[in-house]
Amino acid sequence: MTEEQKKKCKEIYKLYALDYKNSGIIKGVAKFILISFGIMPVFYLNRYGSGWIKIAMLLAKVFNRDITKKEAKEICNAAFIYTFRDALGFNGMFWKIVNYFDKE
Repeated sequence: MTEEQKKKCKEIYKLYALDYKNSGIIKGVAKFILISFGIMPVFYLNRYGSGWIKIAMLLAKVFNRDITKKEAKEICNAAFIYTFRDALGFNGMFWKIVNYFDKE
């Protein structure tokens, strides 16, 4: 990964991390607890919206790849399984997707 690619990935991360931490899907104490452990953003993006698909498609462009929504969904689902198992939350899932494109 080049420095330019890393910089673009961090910009995408900051944009979506802030957006989904304030998504309003879970209220009050439950929201605070889940966000603290990094759980809510992963479930919200993967199960209730197309956020991860958008993130995967943006990251593909950073690495000069052109993917379809179907491919993005498959990549996200694979990353989600490992992220959930390892309890990595938003940060872990995001960088697993980045690593997928960086290895290609």
